[in-house]
Amino acid sequence: MIKDPQVAKLLADPIRRGILHNLRHQELSPFQLAKVLGKNVSSISYHLHPLEKAGLIELSKTRVTGNLVKKFYRATARTFVISYTLSEGLVPGSEEIVKQSKEVYLRAASSLDAFGHRVTDEEIEKWAEMIDRY
Repeated sequence: MIKDPQVAKLLADPIRRGILHNLRHQELSPFQLAKVLGKNVSSISYHLHPLEKAGLIELSKTRVTGNLVKKFYRATARTFVISYTLSEGLVPGSEEIVKQSKEVYLRAASSLDAFGHRVTDEEIEKWAEMIDRY
């Protein structure tokens, strides 16, 4: 359960969410993450540091091959849930999280077509509210 607004803000970045998603399933090196996410290794390394500092990921092992040290990371939990108080803007500094969450819910509602559920423009807001509740 994420209760710190600063930690929750880390999840606003799609690259960090992609890193967490992949590290939930297996240990990966920055090089492997870069390959999976289609990014360069320096970009992945940049995003790993704040995730590790926040306690969302951890160094799981290192492998030394010649002069090369490979680091492997894993997520510290299978699921990360943002606290209800943050998502409702009840904690000072969490207003941005509320705004970002609403955008995610609106995108999810707009994408229901992929599941065979036609949503009109007038219904998107209603569906976003339902997604938020559940």
